[in-house]
Amino acid sequence: GGNASAHTTHLVGSTLADPYLSYAAGLNALAGPLHGLANQEVLKWIQALSDKFEAEGKEVNAESITEFAWETLNAKKVIPGYGHAVLR
Repeated sequence: GGNASAHTTHLVGSTLADPYLSYAAGLNALAGPLHGLANQEVLKWIQALSDKFEAEGKEVNAESITEFAWETLNAKKVIPGYGHAVLR
């Protein structure tokens, strides 16, 4: 088990590489679509929400966010960040 970024950081560190290189390796592992790319997709979704609300003059609150979430789901899209095993 474990996640790719932590494993990568530990693996590179176990070679006695410079700690900064170990950290950089872990950050690079986050870029994969099966790990940290979800973070980027969540940020895109939140930015889309913000842009839409600003364009429509909507207030950001629980009701408007819920509406946006349902619009996303009804469009047969996923809400990023909710596919992780920890959240199931």
